[in-house]
Amino acid sequence: MTLEEIRLRCLELAMEQAKREGVHYDRNAIADIATEFYNRIVIDPAAQPEPEKAKGKRGRAATDKSPEIFE
Repeated sequence: MTLEEIRLRCLELAMEQAKREGVHYDRNAIADIATEFYNRIVIDPAAQPEPEKAKGKRGRAATDKSPEIFE
């Protein structure tokens, strides 16, 4: 499978996911989902840096409470 075929399949899957989430009309949401799929397939997950944690009120690292894109 070539990279172009992988990208096309990720876009198809993103459209299906966007329909389930009710955002099939939003091109940016579809592009974000397709990019997330593509990155998980093509880019080595072990090479990806860990997301930074926000500093809390008392200087401690707070956990990211934003919702996951695929929930």
